[in-house]
Amino acid sequence: MTVQLLEWLIDALGLVSGWLLTSRSRAGWWFALAAQAVWLVVAVATGQWAFVAASVVYGGIAVRGLLSWGRHVGCPDLTIQEGQT
Repeated sequence: MTVQLLEWLIDALGLVSGWLLTSRSRAGWWFALAAQAVWLVVAVATGQWAFVAASVVYGGIAVRGLLSWGRHVGCPDLTIQEGQT
């Protein structure tokens, strides 16, 4: 698989992740984590060490999101109810 193909995969994973997270789906964190794993492969393969560091940090954020999903007790539900604007 070429680097360019992997970059397209990263884009697709990132877009799906963003869509799912803004739709309040926990699965978005899994896609975010998968995107960072691919970033890590590309960064190591191309010797872009700053991207390696960034991928590890963003991967950590994705893991934190996965682990904390649904644990925010006492937070108000911010969804708009039917009939509200």
